[in-house]
Amino acid sequence: MIRNDRLDSLVFYSICFKPFIFACGDSNSSHLKQIRVNKEKKKRIEKQIFIYKQYQEQNILLRRQNHDMNNHLQALSFLLSQNRIDDMKKYIKELLKE
Repeated sequence: MIRNDRLDSLVFYSICFKPFIFACGDSNSSHLKQIRVNKEKKKRIEKQIFIYKQYQEQNILLRRQNHDMNNHLQALSFLLSQNRIDDMKKYIKELLKE
């Protein structure tokens, strides 16, 4: 009869506590999965930020070049309006040296 009591205890344990243990295990694996997903999201965001900063730097460089080009064209336009062709040629030669 002692064996039956142990068997009954095991059956009771299996019915009552195993689902709880499995549920806790699922929660833990779910938590670990969420941590992995968050790490992947963080990596993607860091990569996007890096790419954005590169685009930002390229944009600044292009804006500077555009600004300089506009200044050169204004200087050439002024020299042309003053009919200073020789000075224009010198200015263009200097620009081409850079």
